[in-house]
Amino acid sequence: MLRELSWAPRQIGEAAVQRSEFGAFYDEQWADVAGFCGALVGSATIGEDLAQEAFTRLCARWRLVSEPRPYVFRIARNLAARHRKQAANEVLVDRTPETPATTYGVDPVVLAAVRALPERLSVVVLLHYYADLPIAEIAGVLRRPLGSVKRQLNEARTLLAATIGAGDA
Repeated sequence: MLRELSWAPRQIGEAAVQRSEFGAFYDEQWADVAGFCGALVGSATIGEDLAQEAFTRLCARWRLVSEPRPYVFRIARNLAARHRKQAANEVLVDRTPETPATTYGVDPVVLAAVRALPERLSVVVLLHYYADLPIAEIAGVLRRPLGSVKRQLNEARTLLAATIGAGDA
């Protein structure tokens, strides 16, 4: 019985440290993940819900994840893709899409152009320019080779310049 009592305080202390580390990570990354999700799905509200789910899943695996930032963005991307797939199968009546651009301080014209890109390119652009992830980290999030991410980012820039105009980009 004494062994159990001596173990409990140490176990509680470790849990408190993990909670505080996760809380600090959550506070630091919340806006980026929520904005990323909102930009992917076209709704700030749904983006925040998806971000919350991504952080919940990360929290459950917090001790096992060595690099939480790429992990939470990967979860968020997968949740957004699942949401878009489900939304495409639903019939929406009299619903005007919400634009997350004004909520997160992004130019709506630029966001519309990014969302018009193929998904493989729009995700790279959003992770690099909105979430401010370095290219190497994006490669980890998307599980793509570094060269592929660089090429896709370049391709996206070219398409955006043609869509928006070279002077406005």
